[in-house]
Amino acid sequence: MHTQHIIDRNADLRLYPGADTQNVLQPNCQFAIGNLYGNPLKFLHFLVREHILEVSKEQYEAAVEIYQKPTLTAEDLQKYNGIIMGAKLSKEATKNKIAICLAGGVMTSQDKNNLLTLRILQKLSTDGIHIDILASDNGNAFLSADKAKLIADLSHRYYQPKLKLLSYNLANDKSSITLLMTEAVELKHLKSLAYALKLKYEVETPVKLAQLIDDVNALYAKYVIKGQSNDFFEKYPAAINLIRQQLSGQSYLNSILNEVSLPYPIFFVYGDVINEPRHIDNYHHFKLETANLGNGLGQASPGLTEDQIYKGTYNCCYSIGSYQLGQHILLEPRGNTASLLKILQSSSGSSDQTKKDIDDVMKKMGIKLNAPITDEFMVKLKKSHDKFISKAKQNIPADIKLAPNVIIKKFIKYDHQNTEDKAWVYALKKRGFLSSEQSKKMNTILDDRHDQIIKKFSTPTSEFPTPSVAVDVSEIKISSAAPKKR
Repeated sequence: MHTQHIIDRNADLRLYPGADTQNVLQPNCQFAIGNLYGNPLKFLHFLVREHILEVSKEQYEAAVEIYQKPTLTAEDLQKYNGIIMGAKLSKEATKNKIAICLAGGVMTSQDKNNLLTLRILQKLSTDGIHIDILASDNGNAFLSADKAKLIADLSHRYYQPKLKLLSYNLANDKSSITLLMTEAVELKHLKSLAYALKLKYEVETPVKLAQLIDDVNALYAKYVIKGQSNDFFEKYPAAINLIRQQLSGQSYLNSILNEVSLPYPIFFVYGDVINEPRHIDNYHHFKLETANLGNGLGQASPGLTEDQIYKGTYNCCYSIGSYQLGQHILLEPRGNTASLLKILQSSSGSSDQTKKDIDDVMKKMGIKLNAPITDEFMVKLKKSHDKFISKAKQNIPADIKLAPNVIIKKFIKYDHQNTEDKAWVYALKKRGFLSSEQSKKMNTILDDRHDQIIKKFSTPTSEFPTPSVAVDVSEIKISSAAPKKR
């Protein structure tokens, strides 16, 4: 059974919202919010109101004041960064591993707005919140535009890796699925794109539909990481139809009702469309439901008054289920150990495309397998990783222990990536992909990075370092021998 409902909120973005403590977050829940109109204040208001991010009244009011300034000084940016990066995730958000889907309008043509939004994305990402950002025309314009170095760097780290064409939420019992889209589009366009990408269009069950979406997003991601998002849409025109609305109102509803004849319920959720939410039951007893999350809140169009911009209603979809089967990550253009580590850290191994990604990287690294990567192989690899993690203890250097608690917590968060990387090195060695000498070299690199982090945190004037996703060990050659038989 699929659990989801639409939340409607009356809001004044200028006023501190406070957290809705009655909205109890549940395990594996996902929020999807509609068009943000590139307004970071709407984004922040949503996060505080839905009890995801904890910000005080004074801090929120300071953020409003900064946002409303036509130009920002270095002092303004420093103050804003302190508010956002110093905010805490609610205990419920941390405990229940929530996810967020931003269904359109995340970026705009204004550098000020984009910088403030990117800082929020940075905060959520570094604190472990899973984020999907649905591709849109505005997003493509942002990617292709000239950007200041800081904005370009933040975009590469915290915006581009989150981009997807479609997203979904799969019911816990796998009996139904919620599709999340930027605009109201027809499934026939997903079918056309799948064929163009040479993927099998298998959607007989909600799980197969979710896997197809994962595979399509993975291929799109390979273009995004190289800064070629627009090239993808030019090469595969069917992809444009997944982010642009072709029909509206009853015409759209009739179209998807006629084309969809799948034996399971689908809940279509759109970031910004014309038709009103409604529920349909056709003669095949197939439940087809649509919801529109679009609204004008936060849209700073010329001629609008402050009340028209800041006051109104926003909508979000709250779902409980699986928001990923096998998360795909952005690979570097050439295969190396860093790319392999990224896949292993992100993958559940349940997707055929994930296994193909791993196989492709191993081939580029000169690793040949006697047999295809299987679920059993991934399970064993994961067990080796978990065994290392369970034994690993966080060693805090003496000089860091004397620092304030906030510094200690920051250090643990940033240094945890080294522990994760070491765990995967251990797992690769145990499964026969690394020799003792190779794993020793990789751990030496990780130890050096650990020392650099300690040095940063031991210097009060230094900014907190940004942890790399995976250690760059591309120059270390991996054994070309097949894995040892266990």
